[in-house]
Amino acid sequence: MSNLERNPHDKSEDKGTNGQSSNVHRPEFVILDKGEPETEDAFSQAAQNQYFQALKMLQKIKPSLGLRLIILCSILFVSIAALFVAFFFLLNVIISALALFQSANLNKYLSLSWKNVKKIFAFWSGLIVGFFSPSLGLGLVILYLMQEGEPLNKAILSRLFKSKF
Repeated sequence: MSNLERNPHDKSEDKGTNGQSSNVHRPEFVILDKGEPETEDAFSQAAQNQYFQALKMLQKIKPSLGLRLIILCSILFVSIAALFVAFFFLLNVIISALALFQSANLNKYLSLSWKNVKKIFAFWSGLIVGFFSPSLGLGLVILYLMQEGEPLNKAILSRLFKSKF
């Protein structure tokens, strides 16, 4: 019986070429290590440094009544925008369901609208927290943007803070 035809759970001994028995251990799995350095850790370290620098800038802001009023107006604006985004998301779900989720173009728009729902919810929840603690709430929004892969230097909040300081 050849080695390929043999049951891997069979504990019988293999016969060598000269007829002697040899007990050979065959591993159930093999770990392959490519030996490449992980660049993701370096990227996450740079992203963490950017995030902490942005938080330090946010902590320098003295929360005043004017800032809280701006955040409150932003909460109202984002709430209205969230209603529109949710409406268009539900419309995309209904249209895609009618097509039985088989159309690639409709699924692409559905995915895009779901990302918009998540983003608007992150902004809304960050603004709600930011009304009570501006540095924490806006820090949560920046953290979400960084987790989504958006570079911090292109984010709207980053441009806003750079113009203030």
